Amino acid sequence: MEQLINAMLRLGAQRNRIEVQLFGGAKVVKGLSNIGDQNAKFACDFTRNEGFRLTYQDLGGGSGRRLRFSPTTGRSMSVSFDATPMELDRARPAVTSPVTDSSSVELF
Repeated sequence: MEQLINAMLRLGAQRNRIEVQLFGGAKVVKGLSNIGDQNAKFACDFTRNEGFRLTYQDLGGGSGRRLRFSPTTGRSMSVSFDATPMELDRARPAVTSPVTDSSSVELF
């Protein structure tokens, strides 16, 4: 996490403007340790300890998620494998540089 934050800062991010959305931590394989809970706890603690603003969290449960995130707009979409899609609209100020479709990231 420190490397990620430092890389963002080197690329021009402003620490006081960083917002965090947390997803994941589900126990998707029965019989294995619940590492997802530990990862979710770490992410929440890290966010709080670093003073970042947590704007949304979708943690835990028993099913995986597919995530779509656009870093230029802050919009995210989380789809649980056993539920209907849920879209989170986080309005952001207009960006000064042109935005292309290549600016979005899909995590899965």
